[in-house]
Amino acid sequence: MVDERREYARIEVRLPLEIRRIPPEEKTILLSKKEELPFPTKLPPEVGDPALTAWLRLINTKLDTLLRLLENKNREEGATYLTAKNLGGGGISFVADEEYKPGEIVQIKIGSLPSYVPRYLYGEVVQSGKTEEGYRTGVKFIELDDATRDELIRFVFEKEREILRKSKE
Repeated sequence: MVDERREYARIEVRLPLEIRRIPPEEKTILLSKKEELPFPTKLPPEVGDPALTAWLRLINTKLDTLLRLLENKNREEGATYLTAKNLGGGGISFVADEEYKPGEIVQIKIGSLPSYVPRYLYGEVVQSGKTEEGYRTGVKFIELDDATRDELIRFVFEKEREILRKSKE
């Protein structure tokens, strides 16, 4: 098994993932990226009217739901859909029905980070082992830009804060 010392904090989390093996001809153009949306993703400032604010939030929630439905409809062919087991700034692990061999390069699409902008991350499989659930697979991120790594780390710390708050209640 991999040495338990980690460079980044990790958290047990359930996130939907899309996993795709990278063919050899694509391995030279790897770089993490986010999906570009055709509209600004920053929310406007609060308005003075509480009823209007509530109505705008309702519209925003409905639009988020529609975007998620569209995302599910447009899933990439050849990709495997899984749930993350844990995540950190340096890598991710998941359980798959099929075995991924150490050294394989995979593309991982994560759409549930705080920005709601799907992220495409690349990683090298560093471990894979058979369990009762399937094949527990550990992936180390490669070619990850600083902004994406920072977003992952912020996400991990936000989830840790939520867990601490719930445990204190």
